[in-house]
Amino acid sequence: MQSPPEISVIIATLNRRALLERTFPTVVDQDLHPRRYEVVVVLDGCTDETAEFLRNVPAACNVRIVEQAQNQGQSRAANIGAQAAHGEFLLFLDDDLICERSLVRLHLEAHKASNREVLVFGPVPVSNESPATLATEWTRQATRIYTEPLDRTGVPIWPDNATVDANSSLSRRVFLEYGGFDETLHSARQNEELGIRLWHGGLGFTYVRAAVTQHIFTKSNHALAVLEGRAHGRAEVRMMRKLPYARERSHLPAILESPLAKRQAYRFLTGMALSLEPVLRPACGVAQILINIQIFKKLGLRIMDWRRSIEFHRAAAREAGGVRTLAAEFWSVLPVLMYHHIGPRVPGTNPILTVTPSEFEGHIRWLKRQGYTTILPADWLDYCLEGKVLPSKPVLLTFDDAYADLAEYCFPVLEKNDCKAVVFVPTSDVGGSNTWDQASWPVAHRLLSAEQIARAATKGIDFGAHTRTHPDLQHLKPGAMDIELEGSKHDLERILGRRILSFAYPYGHYGDREVEHAHQQFALCFTTDEGKNILTTDRGRLRRIMVYPGGWHRLSLCLSFGFDPIRRLRERVQLRTRSRRLWQALQFFQKARSSKESS
Repeated sequence: MQSPPEISVIIATLNRRALLERTFPTVVDQDLHPRRYEVVVVLDGCTDETAEFLRNVPAACNVRIVEQAQNQGQSRAANIGAQAAHGEFLLFLDDDLICERSLVRLHLEAHKASNREVLVFGPVPVSNESPATLATEWTRQATRIYTEPLDRTGVPIWPDNATVDANSSLSRRVFLEYGGFDETLHSARQNEELGIRLWHGGLGFTYVRAAVTQHIFTKSNHALAVLEGRAHGRAEVRMMRKLPYARERSHLPAILESPLAKRQAYRFLTGMALSLEPVLRPACGVAQILINIQIFKKLGLRIMDWRRSIEFHRAAAREAGGVRTLAAEFWSVLPVLMYHHIGPRVPGTNPILTVTPSEFEGHIRWLKRQGYTTILPADWLDYCLEGKVLPSKPVLLTFDDAYADLAEYCFPVLEKNDCKAVVFVPTSDVGGSNTWDQASWPVAHRLLSAEQIARAATKGIDFGAHTRTHPDLQHLKPGAMDIELEGSKHDLERILGRRILSFAYPYGHYGDREVEHAHQQFALCFTTDEGKNILTTDRGRLRRIMVYPGGWHRLSLCLSFGFDPIRRLRERVQLRTRSRRLWQALQFFQKARSSKESS
């Protein structure tokens, strides 16, 4: 009895006989022994005699044809092919790929060489046989952007490479165990949806640079920009609602990283009754005619981006149930206000860290009048990972160093106004004083005691770690840094009896090493970097807005700009003044030296 093949090649196709005449012979002409692989072709409602053509292609390997009477979508066709396959591994290809003779062998060897289950994938550059269209060039550039980091490092990363695109292979057992492609997505984003589930489930991803297929791209400009843009917009919303933990990789919140004017324009265009996309088509047509002129090609590609983005966002809004619903799910912006000492000004302490009780109460009253709702770190985490909707104007209040004056001047104000906040505690000094500041400031502040912390936690105040002794983490060796991080977490957990989610870097000093170690211990890590946070903000590098002494007018500026513009202006003026004085001093000494030499 003949043994089953080791790997099955799966191809789903719909009325592409002419293209298969070029690509299919390269699939069956592999340098792997014919008995070691098979090719399963699923005809997804074909009406162009594709089956007759495939049966007449000379092939040493076994070719099996599965015919469906009606078109049911690429996801369904690929799943049917996988169920019909006999191989231990499945290699998914598209019908428009030209394969190297070593392709199937390289995939199989990569699986055999791995000591665990992996998904193997290779590059799919756009073939020079593709027609010279803006759509082809757009796809070529997108493919290049995707593959260049992989070619440089060879290491797949989350979330960029979490996808099961064409030229990907994995164990048939794993594929079926995960339920295959999501058939509700039909032919849009199903590759990313499965890839996210596999990566999240712990499957390894392996990139094989030599496993190359050439993509003969034949979609028209309209199909790529409009039809595919719409399909991807609808699928994006469905996919992110199904897999909320992957929302950080969504294309939808990326618009918030744009300048304010562009953000407002996109929101307006998304909500318009009629699309602006048809207005851009004539310009795109002119650019297509003049594609051989570089400036027109660049302009045409930019217009293609606009057309696709407009249709993507409009389709996403319709799928979500409207622009407001889309904004609530993907466009929330979180300003995090950073306070330190709330209380009377104490001579001998750092004055810029003290906000007086009257100033602070004015801040809280102004926030309430403006419609802001205070949230906790756990609320932001639930929004990011589970898709739970936040209030329309969320704000997070944070207090570094856990000064004892908070209990007298801050917590009562927060409780009276039904506000929440988080306090970051250096746990070795609980009940003591801010010893880390005493080298610079002669007078110490008392810190909250364990009893005060536990009592405040029952009244809407959350607590996060701030290390044990408030060191600069960048000056510590890894072992000492882990003691500071883990120790502060365990100290607070003993006081509060629950898991600690958040952490703030002392002095705001951090690098990649510090982020890696801190993020292993805490779900959310806060810096002193200025700005606001969105869904795609690194949760190990969350931004905050420092609140300096001053009234609500200054706070309003901070929330508008994402930083304190008055402070920044003063710093620039001081820097220019100091630079000018230094330059004048250098000129003075230079003149004095010249006069001395001449005499």
